[in-house]
Amino acid sequence: MKSLRVTLLLLLCWCGGVAPQAHAWTLTQVKHIAAGCTASPCAVTLASTGANHLLVVGLTSNSTTAALGAPPAAACAVSWVHGPNAPNTAAGNADDAYYCLQSNSGITSFSQPVTGTLNTTDICVWEAALSLTAMALDTGAVPAQQASDATCTACAGVPLTLSGNADFIVVMSGGGGGVSNLTGTGFTLDFTTSFGDGFGHGLTTGSLTAPATWTASSGTQAPYAIAFQELPATLHNFTVSSIVP
Repeated sequence: MKSLRVTLLLLLCWCGGVAPQAHAWTLTQVKHIAAGCTASPCAVTLASTGANHLLVVGLTSNSTTAALGAPPAAACAVSWVHGPNAPNTAAGNADDAYYCLQSNSGITSFSQPVTGTLNTTDICVWEAALSLTAMALDTGAVPAQQASDATCTACAGVPLTLSGNADFIVVMSGGGGGVSNLTGTGFTLDFTTSFGDGFGHGLTTGSLTAPATWTASSGTQAPYAIAFQELPATLHNFTVSSIVP
């Protein structure tokens, strides 16, 4: 009976005190308007979305007046949130972003309002899933930021200060320099536009200070980055009132 008591105590300690392992993000889909957007609203064709996923919509433009309006309410089960430190209108270009932490399922067309001058403007939508745990904007000191790079060919990414949790990071760069690549551990170039802008994403398991470097032919770049983290699962403590010998 003594061994039974020890086993139960060890089990209770494990249940109440051991942190869960990080759960991986999965990029479900990323879509953009290949020919650019010339009139509002801008329609992005999606594969059918899942429920309770992360949705991020991003804008890049060579026009500083282009900006996102409120994204379609039907796609989000909660409220859309404007990305911190957005829009970025540095260096004669523009980036903007909104996000939703709980998508609705079955969305196949994303009709995004855009304001301002729309020439050389593109819209991109990312959908990402996270198993078993909830998600949030990263709780680090700088979860989203914009920057401005002068004429460059290896254009510095946006420095972020993150929580150290598993993160899904969206990066974009509006510019006139002809983006051709994105480098950085865990990062992928998703699309380049016909007018020189770029969209990408990163998957990390810890804090990252310089998310990505954009490769461009020349010209200025106005990059933007925003990061989302997993939230730790809620742990439950159990109490045994008595053990019958």
